Amino acid sequence: MKRLFAIILCLISIASAIMADEKVDSLKYYRKQADTAILKNKKDKASCYYAKTLTLYKEIYGDVSEDTAYAEIASIYANLCYQSGNYEAAIEVLTEASQIYKSVFGKSHPHYLNAMKELAHFYRSYGVYYSDHFNYGERIRLVNEAMKIIKSSFNIEHSDYVITLELLSSLYSLSGNTQEAICLRKEALEIRKKVSGAKNTEFAASLSHLAEDYYKEGDISEAIRLMTEALNIQKLFVEKNPSSYTLIVNKLALYYSEQGDYKKTLHLLTESVDISKKIFGEDHPNYAET
Repeated sequence: MKRLFAIILCLISIASAIMADEKVDSLKYYRKQADTAILKNKKDKASCYYAKTLTLYKEIYGDVSEDTAYAEIASIYANLCYQSGNYEAAIEVLTEASQIYKSVFGKSHPHYLNAMKELAHFYRSYGVYYSDHFNYGERIRLVNEAMKIIKSSFNIEHSDYVITLELLSSLYSLSGNTQEAICLRKEALEIRKKVSGAKNTEFAASLSHLAEDYYKEGDISEAIRLMTEALNIQKLFVEKNPSSYTLIVNKLALYYSEQGDYKKTLHLLTESVDISKKIFGEDHPNYAET
């Protein structure tokens, strides 16, 4: 009887080993199919195989909290989820991968920092493309998550911090909280000025957005001052970026008309037409619009 029991245990052990080998073979197959699909630009198929790979990987190896091979696969799958618009899955999977990188390499390692940068980008995009476009509370929450990630991993002079700050300010502005938007835009302006100076199109664009928020608040004088400053900067780049210049001219003309200064309004609108004619020509749609 004992011998029979030993034989049964042996057979069970052999069967388990065969099943384990089959699972490993399946894992290799799924990964190969996923990689091949990526090379053929069949992203949906690749995403399906990577998902199977991750599930089977955990089933075979159990704890993956310090498994960088798993994290690598998870990062690829997260990007595929992001590209397909499945932001929730992308964030969930990349968060898991980033925690593995932090556990194994530490918070200063490029693998962890790159994962965190991507994760912040996922949260930003989710905030921009959130299905309920007018749910500003949720969109602001998502972008704030991106802000937390960037603050925890990078300094405030990092380009992603300024981008996130300006997106957040735009969402506050759209939600009607222009005072918070103004506060955030001022912070972004100071960082841009410190990092890149004040004579560039990005700084001018930030100034014009701040002017728009002051206009919404009813402070026309401050809106005019800021938009004029933005105009003077954009004038330096008018030939390279005429559309941005004429857009600011037209906004400034609107502000002066609100003040009742129609002489300046007419002067600015005439300037806008003249620039469009000079840059685009009379037959160009941009000239016709002006």
